[in-house]
Amino acid sequence: MHFERHGLAWEDGTDDASIERYMLQNGGQWNHKGRIVGEGLIFHFNKYWEALWPSDSRNRWTDLILHEVLNGQFTTVSGGASSWKSGTVARIALMDWSLFPECTTVLVSSTTMTELKNRIFGEMIKMWKDAKERYDWFPGYSVDSKTVITNENVEEELARDIRNSIVGVACKTASGKFQGMSSFVGKKNRRVWCVSDEVQFMERSFLDAQNNLISNGPNLVPGIIRDPQSIEYGKPIRGYKAVFIGNPNPTRPDNPLHLLSEPKNGWASIPDDGKTKVWDCRKLQDHPVQCRCINLDANDSPNNDFPGDTPKWVHLVGKHTLAKYTEGSESYYSQGRGIFKFGLAAFKIITKEVCDQFHAFDPVVWSNKPTTKVGMLDAAYGGVGGDRCPLGYLEFGECIDGKERVLLHPYWLVPVTVRQDITPEDQIAMYAKDKMESNGIPPENFFFDGRGSLAMALARVWSPQVNSVEFGGRPTDRVVDGEFVQDGSGQGKRPKLAFEHYSKFVSELWWSWRYAIEADQMRGLTLELVLDASPREWRKVAGDKKEIETKKDMKKRTGVSPDLADMLVTGLEGARRRGFNISKLANQDATEFNRDWWFEMQRKQQNMRRGHVLNHAA
Repeated sequence: MHFERHGLAWEDGTDDASIERYMLQNGGQWNHKGRIVGEGLIFHFNKYWEALWPSDSRNRWTDLILHEVLNGQFTTVSGGASSWKSGTVARIALMDWSLFPECTTVLVSSTTMTELKNRIFGEMIKMWKDAKERYDWFPGYSVDSKTVITNENVEEELARDIRNSIVGVACKTASGKFQGMSSFVGKKNRRVWCVSDEVQFMERSFLDAQNNLISNGPNLVPGIIRDPQSIEYGKPIRGYKAVFIGNPNPTRPDNPLHLLSEPKNGWASIPDDGKTKVWDCRKLQDHPVQCRCINLDANDSPNNDFPGDTPKWVHLVGKHTLAKYTEGSESYYSQGRGIFKFGLAAFKIITKEVCDQFHAFDPVVWSNKPTTKVGMLDAAYGGVGGDRCPLGYLEFGECIDGKERVLLHPYWLVPVTVRQDITPEDQIAMYAKDKMESNGIPPENFFFDGRGSLAMALARVWSPQVNSVEFGGRPTDRVVDGEFVQDGSGQGKRPKLAFEHYSKFVSELWWSWRYAIEADQMRGLTLELVLDASPREWRKVAGDKKEIETKKDMKKRTGVSPDLADMLVTGLEGARRRGFNISKLANQDATEFNRDWWFEMQRKQQNMRRGHVLNHAA
């Protein structure tokens, strides 16, 4: 028995996914015995998707991505966090691979292997398993512990050598070194995909792979060659397709995602009207790539299509997620709304412009008075997450103009390796001891941010007199420059203290650096260090307190960790503990006596007021 669908007859028992797969293999629409059958690629991809994953959510954003990716050879998909960019493209590429797995290669790249498994390739594996459970004919074999889905059931050690696979490619090593896709640029097959996630964190050299990959053919579309005169009659159509996915990253405006997505008429041609947009991009100079950009704006989320504040799709960006970001900040535009926005400095603590204005890049000329050296370290262990382990020292003293300043000296990156005979903590401790002693810095003037095991290693290898700076601790009771609060009596104001102004000690450390720069007391800063610090943002939290974003959040947004900057604020805190005063802060560090005197006078004044009121009442 047979039944009819899409103008063709099918044997009873043929499942929906097999029908849609066949329609796509034949190009979605073709001439069959003198009549046109099929509804087109978009229609049948949607039906195939529905058959493979019936409980999967789709909306106008997923429809838009499907339409643009199928029609274009080069596409960028940009948007904020949780805008379903990576998952949607992963499904499209997996569906296409399943049509002709015997001659299709899909290269799926991200930053590190961990990110691959946690993000786009992990999503692809999940969807492949779901499809395999529903339809045992669905092609592919997942190779355990490898980021590979193969067409043939091969030995694990051969999985990276076979051509007809979905292969995960990490563009950075675990230590953060960029390696791109150099080992895959010569990959040839009838049908080739290049799906790249987290492109905003890649280096520009990442794009060089396209010079070779594009030789696989024109825009890849499903279908078979129908010209009976062709020697390849009946074979799948050759082609190549590339999709580049990421969040806007204004911290690095020349990153590959921005280069690929730049509109033909420049960024100024794109209005900020809160709408999702698609535009033609500029062709890269001397490069084969010219993209269409899809920009998903959270202000136009499909969640907003429904009344009320409860989102239809909790895991899709919308009003409920935008509320997490400070409006106008870089993270609001890049992670929240997901649109391209430049020149954002309102929520930055350290900027190149401020450093230029107050001469922080200049050298220093000391007076003839002695100076003090302070060592500093921001610890990282064996390249964990690509973080660096910078070690350095600064010097403070009086300049010839009579002003007290801090000078930053060149720093080193501690070479921490995985060794059986010596722990990372001991490696750091020995390296720090050697560098500090050779530069005349005693252990009591050495300050570090690191876990407790490092403190023990430093105490054992060098001296127990070293000093740990706990970034996550409570802010101090130092006075905050220019900030006042009611004194409690309702009669006047008093200077605001750091623990009342900041949520965490690390926020106080970073703002102290900013105040030192504005007080014209910083010298010897490098552009590398300032660019390391400038992406980090601050926001207001409960109690109207200032809080800088965490390292984790900054790294998620920008792809970099402010290791050099954290080293410097550690050293600056050490300098303050050894007598350096930031003049902008009104001698807040003078002595505990000064603060006690102020509070004692306040108490006496309040007692006098109370005494006057009682006598008057009598």
